[in-house]
Amino acid sequence: MAFVKTPLFGKTNEPGIMGYVYGMRLRGYSPGAQPDGVTWWDDEPDEWPLEKGKGYHCLIGYDRELTEKEMQDYDLDFLRTDLPSWWVI
Repeated sequence: MAFVKTPLFGKTNEPGIMGYVYGMRLRGYSPGAQPDGVTWWDDEPDEWPLEKGKGYHCLIGYDRELTEKEMQDYDLDFLRTDLPSWWVI
């Protein structure tokens, strides 16, 4: 069952960016399997309209950009930023 997708709350350093989406390459969302601070997750990423979202075990969101070390340590790929709904064409 997928976690309900909701807008991310909070601010980031970049104007207009509401959050950051990452794909989990080797495992799904579970305790200790991703860096702390997850704001949402979706364990059915194939339903997302993301070309690069296909084939991941899970998509996770943060209100901050992860470091290269965090992405390497947890086998994550940066996919995109979340923008306010009025930016979507």
